[in-house]
Amino acid sequence: SAIVGCNPEEVKVGMDVELDFLDIGKQQVVYVFKAVAG
Repeated sequence: SAIVGCNPEEVKVGMDVELDFLDIGKQQVVYVFKAVAG
């Protein structure tokens, strides 16, 4: 993630946000694939 800090909780939040963006990207790819295939 782009968030860097000495506080472990801040680092964890940054990682969670990054993972959420990755999950959203995967869902969009699947949605587009289904729309084209459907």
